[in-house]
Amino acid sequence: MVMSILFGVLGIGLIIFGIKILLTGKLTKGEEAKIASYSKKGARTYKLLNVMLNIVVGLFLIGECIIDFLEFQKVLDDTLWIKAILFGVIILMVVVYFIVASKCKKMTDNE
Repeated sequence: MVMSILFGVLGIGLIIFGIKILLTGKLTKGEEAKIASYSKKGARTYKLLNVMLNIVVGLFLIGECIIDFLEFQKVLDDTLWIKAILFGVIILMVVVYFIVASKCKKMTDNE
C-alpha cells in the first residue's frame, strides 16, 4: 500500500513538472544543452514531447495507484487485464517518444 501511495505522489509530481515545462518552456539544464543544436521546430517538438510524456506517465502512475487501492479494498478482484493494458500504453508511449525524439534532431525550420 505504501508503494501505491508513492506512485501516486510521483505521478502528481510528474504532471506538475510537465505543466511547468508547458508554461515556462524550460527543460532541465542537461536537456536544454542537448537541444541547443536543434532547429526551432525540432526544439519545440522535443519540449512538447517531454510535456506529453511527463503527463502520460504521471497519469499512468496515478491510475496504478487507484487500481492498487481498489484491489486492496477488495472492490476489484482481477486487475491483471487492466494492468496489462496500462503497461502496454506506457510501452507504446516510450516507443513513440524515442521515435519522435530521434526525428527532432533531423528537423529543419523550412519543413
